[in-house]
Amino acid sequence: MKQIQLILDAGWSDFWLAGCFLALLAAYFWRSARYPRRILLLRSLAVAAILFFLLKPSLLMLEGSVSKPRLAVLVDVSSNMGTVDALAGKTRLAQARRWLEEHRGELEEKLDVTWFAVSEQALKTTWERLKIQEAQKSRLNLAKSLDDVYREGGGQWSAVWVFTDGAGDASADLSHALSQVEAPVQVFGVSAEERSKGFSVKEWKGPDLAFLHMPVTLTAAWEANGVKSQRVKAAVFHGDQIVAQKEIAVDADFAVGLTTFAFIPSSLGKQSYRLEMGSQRRTATVDVVRDKLRILYLCGRVNAEYSYLRHFIKSHPSFELVSFVILRDPEDSVSVSDRELALIPFPAQEIFVNDLFQFDVFILQNFSYSRFGLPKAYLGNVERFIRKGGGLLVIGGEDIFSDGAYLHTAFEDILPVKLPEGSDLYRPGSFALKPRALQHPMLQWGGERSVLEGLWAGLPPLYGSNRFGAPRPDGVVLAVRDAGGEAEPVVVAREIEKGRVLVAGTQSTWRWKLGEGSVIGAGSFYNQFWDRAVEYLSGSLDLEKVNLQPDLSVQVLDETFNPLDDPSARVEIRLSGAQGYSRTFAPRQVQPGKYRIEPHPDLPPGGYKAQADVYHRGKLWGRSSREIRLGQEFTTGKPLQRALLKEIAERTGGAYRDLSEASYADLAKQFPKPKLAKEITVQKAVWGSSYVLWAALACLLLEWFWRIRMGL
Repeated sequence: MKQIQLILDAGWSDFWLAGCFLALLAAYFWRSARYPRRILLLRSLAVAAILFFLLKPSLLMLEGSVSKPRLAVLVDVSSNMGTVDALAGKTRLAQARRWLEEHRGELEEKLDVTWFAVSEQALKTTWERLKIQEAQKSRLNLAKSLDDVYREGGGQWSAVWVFTDGAGDASADLSHALSQVEAPVQVFGVSAEERSKGFSVKEWKGPDLAFLHMPVTLTAAWEANGVKSQRVKAAVFHGDQIVAQKEIAVDADFAVGLTTFAFIPSSLGKQSYRLEMGSQRRTATVDVVRDKLRILYLCGRVNAEYSYLRHFIKSHPSFELVSFVILRDPEDSVSVSDRELALIPFPAQEIFVNDLFQFDVFILQNFSYSRFGLPKAYLGNVERFIRKGGGLLVIGGEDIFSDGAYLHTAFEDILPVKLPEGSDLYRPGSFALKPRALQHPMLQWGGERSVLEGLWAGLPPLYGSNRFGAPRPDGVVLAVRDAGGEAEPVVVAREIEKGRVLVAGTQSTWRWKLGEGSVIGAGSFYNQFWDRAVEYLSGSLDLEKVNLQPDLSVQVLDETFNPLDDPSARVEIRLSGAQGYSRTFAPRQVQPGKYRIEPHPDLPPGGYKAQADVYHRGKLWGRSSREIRLGQEFTTGKPLQRALLKEIAERTGGAYRDLSEASYADLAKQFPKPKLAKEITVQKAVWGSSYVLWAALACLLLEWFWRIRMGL
């Protein structure tokens, strides 16, 4: 169907000029009213020709065409789509491809289909490539994928179809991505698993990272089948303490939902939160860190180590520092009162009593408390600070251990090394600092072992260190003094209840920073060393020495984080299941630090909570727990997340369907209607014709000729 339209190509400036021109002509014609009509007619024709030129009219020839609605089809190819469902006997990805293969012809006949393979992002593809696509070793990120599809289509999609099981979705914020999609999203849940009777939790997850004393939210995806009108109690436990609880009302024969639980973490490190919903149990782990680490720094005598370390901490975006340095010793004699001095008196009460527990890490450098006559109760406060979860960094020097200041005190009890008798506990002279436990997390900051050893070997020598006694049984010697004789401990760490203590028996690591111009990597080594030290002291490093794997094997590490090689170590694995089932196993050692059990043949298939306890040196060395599933009828992948997928569909005006129950005929009835588009086939700018100009000129010449004839 063809149409012809007349349009004006004039811009605002052309219209303005034409208006001015008409106003001037109106005034001129009003003054020329005495002229004969034929002259006025010729002038009017000339004006019309000029206006025709100014308004720029064009003729358009339009031809109508029907455009198909645009459909984006997203097929999940993440790792969980490689799960083989027992009922279907094929992977979930294969099930999605089979359904699309059956209906692809009709789909592409009525719609303009664009295919996408989605996992961590959406990649535009073809059906031929999608037919041979295998599940990738990557996680699903629906938010990023929907955002990619939106940008690809420029917001012009008529509909979006998503084929996925929704398992393990790593989206940080789905709300933003869904708000951009202006088309309804039809979601097809891909899985042949049967709907289990009763109430079941499909997924229990939260953020990987949370901040201490700030709200965190964990979400449970659940399904209820055949329990209409029942109310299910749900509670979140941290250890034995309930941190959040709700009651869920089931209002349909088959219902799915997402229930969120908000609470405030009170402990640092990897925290385990157990969900008990009905008879279901699930565990999620969240790494709880501080928004900013608060560090209290007390230095007995200002020197280069204090200057460099203070600058490093102050410039770190994640650290907050309060520091004190002793510039006037008690024995310094002054002739005026303290009130008249610029230097404030040593605030011992504030540091050791009032404010200490408000900090995460306490740094004590070359400070001897006995010189200030401080009570020993202050040192008891430091001990309590450590046992409650604080971190203590003790930096040595000439003064700190002189005259046996800390001998037989609560402070000595928490140190990772014993203090020898005597007053001469400082050894001058240059020495090389050598690592003793490179496997320790504090000394691990990327790279192979050979690379780390090369970094240590290339460091500039240090100067001066303290003499220590033997390390305590639970103390870990991280680095030693190598001056050509017997190696002596210099950097020693220790974990005490919830806290950690690190002793650095030298205050010359600033030489690493100073030597960065001459030794490649020395400056960055200084930053990495102290950054890891603060992370260790604050509890931000993963120091777990017992790790229970899904295959019921247990990895056990010693205090230096090497595999524990102790024949007397005792390992127990306890399995707890439904109906009060509980059984304890004694796994066998298959290699140093590695223990394994095989599931007993009489174990009923289903979900279990597994807990491994390791006893070493007569005490509990570590504990690890996790949820596992046993039995062939359970798939190796994560279950279908109907609640999440239903929420995505409904928030965009679409609908959720199990793929096994999806009817193409019903879907076809909801296809968007084709749109009638008009395409310009011919555009003729008639205003640019020379005939218009010749007509205007002819009218003006005739008008001039008649005025001459008539003597006007």
